[in-house]
Amino acid sequence: MPRTTSSSARVKPGKTMRPEQRLKRLLTMLLATLALTGQATPVPAERSGQPPASAQTRVIRWPHAVASAHPGSGSSASPALRLRPGFAAPPLDFSLRADETVTQASARLSYAFAPGLSPSLTHLRVLLNGEVVATVPMPRDGAGPSNKHKGSGQTAALRTQDIALDPTALQRYNQLRLELVADADATASCPAPGSPRPDQGSAHSPAPDEPWADIAADSAVRLTVRRRSLPNDLGLLPEPFLDRADVGPVSLPFVFAAAPSDTVLRAAGITASWFGMLAPWHRPRFPVHVDELPTGHAVVFATNRERPAALAQLPPFSGPELRVLDHPTEPLAKLLLIGGRDDADLARAAQALALGSGGLSGAQARVHTPQDAPPRQAYDAPNWVRLDRPMRFGELVDNPAQLQVQGQSPPPVALSLRLPPDLFTWRSRGVPVDLKLRYTPPGLEGGSSAREGREAQVTLRINGEAVQTMRLSASGRGGTSARVVLPLLDAGLMGDSRELLIPAFKLGSRNQLDYVFDFGGAADLGCGEARPGSLRALIDADSRIDFSGHPHYAEMPHLGYFATSGFPFTIHADLGQTVALLPETPAPREIEVLLALLARMGETTGYPATRLQVMRGHRQGELGPLRDRDLLMVGTPQRLPLLQSWHKTWEPLLAERHEFQAAVLGFESPLTPRRSVVAVTATTPESLTQVLDLLDQDGAVYALHGGAVLLPGREGTAADSIPAPKGYTTGELPFWTAVWYPLSRHPVLLALMAVLAVLVLAFALWRSLNAAAQRRLGVPEA
Repeated sequence: MPRTTSSSARVKPGKTMRPEQRLKRLLTMLLATLALTGQATPVPAERSGQPPASAQTRVIRWPHAVASAHPGSGSSASPALRLRPGFAAPPLDFSLRADETVTQASARLSYAFAPGLSPSLTHLRVLLNGEVVATVPMPRDGAGPSNKHKGSGQTAALRTQDIALDPTALQRYNQLRLELVADADATASCPAPGSPRPDQGSAHSPAPDEPWADIAADSAVRLTVRRRSLPNDLGLLPEPFLDRADVGPVSLPFVFAAAPSDTVLRAAGITASWFGMLAPWHRPRFPVHVDELPTGHAVVFATNRERPAALAQLPPFSGPELRVLDHPTEPLAKLLLIGGRDDADLARAAQALALGSGGLSGAQARVHTPQDAPPRQAYDAPNWVRLDRPMRFGELVDNPAQLQVQGQSPPPVALSLRLPPDLFTWRSRGVPVDLKLRYTPPGLEGGSSAREGREAQVTLRINGEAVQTMRLSASGRGGTSARVVLPLLDAGLMGDSRELLIPAFKLGSRNQLDYVFDFGGAADLGCGEARPGSLRALIDADSRIDFSGHPHYAEMPHLGYFATSGFPFTIHADLGQTVALLPETPAPREIEVLLALLARMGETTGYPATRLQVMRGHRQGELGPLRDRDLLMVGTPQRLPLLQSWHKTWEPLLAERHEFQAAVLGFESPLTPRRSVVAVTATTPESLTQVLDLLDQDGAVYALHGGAVLLPGREGTAADSIPAPKGYTTGELPFWTAVWYPLSRHPVLLALMAVLAVLVLAFALWRSLNAAAQRRLGVPEA
């Protein structure tokens, strides 16, 4: 067998090395050095000793707008996004998680220009977060690929172009907007001020057809995203456990060391309501794990005596504490540890998280304020409108810029109005609104609005239904507001002040108030008229809406109130009048449903459930703490002793149905008159989550009513609502309203009472007149 010789063979002493030997030895030493260097310096990873996260590709497609969104756009069935000069087109909004890094970004546009446009005067402008990042010119040859696109009865060629986006320009919340720039010299024929105006038939007059461009349905933004590890910092909360940039539902596991006690469950409820308060559109769920850590981010509840086995090596707690830890087995996951020496410390730590998270920082925080939060007053939820005074529009938005719009037919100014469902508005004149507007003068005499036959106007809509339309006058008649909040507006905007009434019967617990501005036609702009891009309007932040003066009164049970706003539990935003009842040993699904319901209530009120009480089965025989309280029960009837003992109260609700998988029951508390009980129950604990699935369906929720909701409904429907055989009321009415309101529901009885009152009055009048006549005649009274 032949022997191989080492490339680094020694040279005998005294013997001179040949040049090739020196070169070979030098190369050997260099290779050895590189090898040692490669072993000492590992390849960079997301975290030391952990493999880098794999990249993911995300595609965000454009929201499709029907062509009829703009006046005169033609077919309403077009799936394309139609752009017109000066019209505000729907932007593409997309967001990034705090633990995501974009390595590559691009936008693919499939577009078509209207035939007959001038290539030298027409192009698309692409804006990312308000900055122009690219322009797409109209092809000069006017020809395109074989695929054709129809718009407004005309045929246009589709073209596709990829636009690279700078990843460093992306933020947490991003907006990509497209604008059509066409016929830039449309006003070139307008003379200088004081000069005679040219004829309308001038060669420089704009074309009769308004220019347009369509963005096809396959246009999208493509992102290459990599996950990264965030530092262990409480100052980042609620991220990464709940990232507000996420779109869609959120699942955040809650981990307990063993079967949780009442106090631990209360701490979990406070934490869940806090997460729900911060995620109004996420509808979070909280899967429950006992003594095991799930994959991904999780919230862990632990004390010195009871903690998950995976965290047994942590040092003991010296008081209420909050910590952010690395997940022991997941490279990029974090654990939010809520702990303390005992259960009471744990509840104080949860309350500190819910009320003081804005002042937290670092990987660990010790809670030094054991005092409970002060109780909330009835109907003072931060997310609800004020009922004790008029409310400024500036208080209804997060940013005053939300009250401002721009363009010929801009998107509406939208205001969210949340009301308690028991706000009694019977026979009310309406809700007064003191509206103050600022807007660009809609046109001079004989301007575009007059020629098009369409006046500039603003329309008030409640929940999508038009209530009132007001004309925007060029003179600003109707008064002028004295204050302007937004510095962007200038003297080119007219003022108008209006007072109107919103019909009270059009309001529910969740409402959207829209002001839709329309400056009329802009296709044929005359000299001196504002171009569409310069048309602006705003609603003064000092405009006011007044819900004060209405009493609180509701006919119960009404499970629609519970489904939409958590009523009556949310009357007090901190749930200070609520007791949650669970089985003695609650199943994970039962705890999960309770936590999800509390998160929905936190989203409704905008405040965590800091004064919630929780009682399991062994304490439900103590009726004292349950009196004068609203009760929320979660579990199967066999596992809830108190619900089982009240079977004569709720079984009549189910007289028509005996086959169902899950149900929500509402009835008056047998312990305290005019107090409510809502029981979320099912045949098995696993079926309870069907109730959460139902509450996540907006269309189905607003159809719920009565004292029982059964799932699944008849003939495959989502749910059946069953009226309660016996009702009760909450709240108080003024004396005369309390007399007339019940009678208003019985018109026949009201008519008979009116006839009887007339007869009694006539008889009394006859007796009076008869007595007077006898006295004049000197006839003694009988």
